[in-house]
Amino acid sequence: MYLQHYQLKLMPFEIGPDPKFLWLGEKHQEAFAILRYGILESKGFIVIIGDPGTGKSTLLNATVANFGSNVRFAKISDPALNEMDFFNFVANAFEMDRSFQNKAEFLIHLKKFVNEAGAQSKKVILVIDEAQRLTPETLEQIRVFSNVETPGEKVVSCIFAGQPEFLDTVQQNRALSQRIFFSHIIQPLTQSETEDYIAHRLKVAGRDEPIFAKAAVQEIFRISSGNPRLINILCDQALLTGYSLDLKTIGPEIIKESTENTLIPLETARKPAAAEQKMKPAEGPPSIEANAAVTPNLSRIAQASDGIPLSRKTAYYVPTALIIVLGLALFLYLNGGFRAVSTDSRKDIGQTVSSAPPIEAVRMESEAARLQGQMSELRRQKDDAEMQLRELQTRFGALERDHQQLKAAKIRVGELDTALASKDKDLAELEKVLAKEKDAKDQMNVELSSRQSAIAELQKKLDAARSVQLQLETDVQNIRNENARLQFQIQELKAQKPASLSAPAPARAPTPGPPLPVPSDPASALPDPTGIIDFVMKKKSQ
Repeated sequence: MYLQHYQLKLMPFEIGPDPKFLWLGEKHQEAFAILRYGILESKGFIVIIGDPGTGKSTLLNATVANFGSNVRFAKISDPALNEMDFFNFVANAFEMDRSFQNKAEFLIHLKKFVNEAGAQSKKVILVIDEAQRLTPETLEQIRVFSNVETPGEKVVSCIFAGQPEFLDTVQQNRALSQRIFFSHIIQPLTQSETEDYIAHRLKVAGRDEPIFAKAAVQEIFRISSGNPRLINILCDQALLTGYSLDLKTIGPEIIKESTENTLIPLETARKPAAAEQKMKPAEGPPSIEANAAVTPNLSRIAQASDGIPLSRKTAYYVPTALIIVLGLALFLYLNGGFRAVSTDSRKDIGQTVSSAPPIEAVRMESEAARLQGQMSELRRQKDDAEMQLRELQTRFGALERDHQQLKAAKIRVGELDTALASKDKDLAELEKVLAKEKDAKDQMNVELSSRQSAIAELQKKLDAARSVQLQLETDVQNIRNENARLQFQIQELKAQKPASLSAPAPARAPTPGPPLPVPSDPASALPDPTGIIDFVMKKKSQ
């Protein structure tokens, strides 16, 4: 919405763990270097601890993206599973292409998988985000199957990233805690780091010039206490507010105005109140202390769930538990529990006011005032819990909408699968028709080849016949020429015949031989041209 207004190419303050926006300050740089070293040297277990929103998931995503194909990663974002579901989830993350019914099958195939990876000089890394959701039993199973090794080299390593309470779970497993190579607690950013963090994200998004004034950055740091996720929320809200007001620079008043649309002011107000409550002496009736301790724990659980996607059951049970506990506390306060303590205290004060010294009376009054303060604190916590309940109900509504969209998507996927199956059938039919056409084409090529051979043979015969024809035409021409020559000689003989008849020829001596036939007609003594031609043709044919 505001990208063009601020000359940005990307949304700079999305709260998702996007590796391209990774900012490595001094705290994150150390953790990133240790993660790389632990993976390359197969150092076993590495633990990254931080409050919600301090950048653990972003750091893990950047670490996974920093290695190539020589490292096989399996990242699990929600490890709150039972034993076999967890094993099958790990097998799917490692792309083993099968599911398992018992632990023995999983360990056998995991051993084969690790041996194959070791033979190819590859590392096997299990990355578990939101590790505080792990149960002690699942943590023990992780320790067991991480013992799978290749001869002479450890291939399997594990990285845990979770909130501070995960340390309590780790300390319960002495065997695992002794194998932790490195543990790092990511602290919130300082004010200067907050300024660098905001400038870095704006630069990645395409803006080199600052948008937030110095005073605005100070206000962001004061409200967020250096938490990166809260910084992103505040900056995004401030940019949206500045866009609506057509502002190019964000000042501290815009930051204060933007926080009205979030729950961040409640968080910042709760921290001083909690610190003040810790400084007070732990006095008073046990019932009040117990109820005061239960409600903050429930609030802490609700706060811790801010960074974890709630399932439908969780979104239902958490508000129900809050309502039950708050109802019980209100019932005790209104019908006997707290009132009895207060009434008994007042009776004791009334009975002893005449005999007790003034100092004791003052102490009683201060005790009563302290009880009133605790009751006011309970009312405030009740209001906070109701607000959190409304927030959870809003999230539950969003989850319901997501569930409906998921159902619609599944239906659409089914339709696409059906259409794809129909297309596959059509493709198979087309392939059959194509195969038939190919066979017919091959047969036609064979027939064409045989016909081309016959045509070539006929062409040879035709060429031979044409050669004979040319020879015959030459012979016929020669005969015609000979015929013309003979005709010419005949004409000459006819012209010379009268002269020969008038002058008798000299007598010759008779030569022996057969007598020549004397024609009866003198004209018949001349040679017949037709006979000569037939004679020549017969000779040529011989």
